[in-house]
Amino acid sequence: MKNHYKYFCLVVLVFTALGCATSPYFMQVFAKTTSEIPVQVWSSSQNETFSVECAPATFAATQFNNRPFVPLPDIQTTEEPHYDPSGTAMYSASAIVTLPSECWRDLRSTFQDVETQYGYTYLSMLRIKRKSDGRLVHVFNKDGLECLGKANGAAASWYGYLSEDCQYTHRYTELGGRIVIAAKNR
Repeated sequence: MKNHYKYFCLVVLVFTALGCATSPYFMQVFAKTTSEIPVQVWSSSQNETFSVECAPATFAATQFNNRPFVPLPDIQTTEEPHYDPSGTAMYSASAIVTLPSECWRDLRSTFQDVETQYGYTYLSMLRIKRKSDGRLVHVFNKDGLECLGKANGAAASWYGYLSEDCQYTHRYTELGGRIVIAAKNR
């Protein structure tokens, strides 16, 4: 399944040349707020740098109480390309991050029985932008990742998703590039 995520994202990049985050996915739930979070971005550009930031989140993928984003270390695409079957090169940027406590929102102060109702207690948000022009990368929820991965895998082509109705999160809004994540415990 993991290889499908890589391939679908690369297809999207062929058309957008912006960048595409495959990890974490939108509304991915981690065990703790101190969990290590894998960040993976794909780009059609070699040596492209991406800024990664975090903030406490709302369910609508906006900052809770307009709290500012906290910068995390930048990530840069590798010099080594990954090729699709037709020889198109794509580059990956990745890191493992642990979010600082100021990036998490404790939902228990707002919602009763939040752990029972949602299965998690804390919300945060990552925002990933291309440093060269500030444009936000595309992000996906789990269903979008699965749809694109299956479609591309079945077609043995990064273009396989074109015949499917695979959508990524916040496709036509200014909220692209924002990945809401959750944690069960502190």
